[in-house]
Amino acid sequence: MSQRKEQEITLEGETLRLLPERAVYWEREQSLFIADIHLGKAATFRRFGFPLPHGSTAEDLHSMTKVLALFSVRVLYILGDFFHSKSGRVEKILEEISEWRRTHGDLRICLIQGNHDKHAGAFPEEWRFEAIDTSHSLPPFILSHFPDDQAKRGLLCGHLHPVCQLREGRMKFERCPCFVREGTNLVLPAFGSFTGGTKLSPIPGRTLYPIIDEAVFSFSLESSH
Repeated sequence: MSQRKEQEITLEGETLRLLPERAVYWEREQSLFIADIHLGKAATFRRFGFPLPHGSTAEDLHSMTKVLALFSVRVLYILGDFFHSKSGRVEKILEEISEWRRTHGDLRICLIQGNHDKHAGAFPEEWRFEAIDTSHSLPPFILSHFPDDQAKRGLLCGHLHPVCQLREGRMKFERCPCFVREGTNLVLPAFGSFTGGTKLSPIPGRTLYPIIDEAVFSFSLESSH
C-alpha cells in the first residue's frame, strides 16, 4: 500500500485538504465535505432483477466513519445524492443508517439535496439531517450539488462523479476517481462504492486531482510537460 498523501489547495483564501478518502476537509471550520454516496443503489438494482451482492451500504457507512475518525469534525456537509432512490429504501438499509447515525449523535449533518434525494422520499426524523433544497452559502464558499460555470465565488459541488485515466511509464490507471478544479468550481469525486463516473481530461484552466491507492496527485496540462 502506498503512503497516504493529501493535496492542499487554496480557494477563496482558505486552505482545503483534498483527501484520498474522496472527501474535503476545511480545518479552520472543522468541516468535512463529501458528495454522491447513493446509498440504496444496489438494492434498487436488485429489485429490478440484477444479481448484485449485499453490503455496499455497510461499506460506505464504514468509510464515512473512518474518514470522520481522522479529523476533528463538527459538521459533515453532504453535497447531494445521499440516497439513490425510493425503491432502495428497504428496512435493513434504513436501520443500518439509523444505527450509524446513533453512533455519531454529536455530529451535525447538513445535506444539500441532489436530484436523487428529491425523489427518494423524506428521511426519518431520527437521522437529524438539516436538508437544504438547492444551494447553501458558507462564506466564503457556496455549497451545491450541481456545478455552476457562472458561480461568482468558490463553489463546492458533486454530481459529475469525475474520473480520469492516467499513464505513468508502463502503468496505466483506468478510471481513477478525482477532484476537479475548474473556474470557481471544485467538484468532488463520488464517495459511494457503487457509482458510475464521468471521464474527464485535463484542458486549459482545469486541474485534476486523481486518487491512486492512498494518495492524491495533481495533474494539469502545465504539469504534464
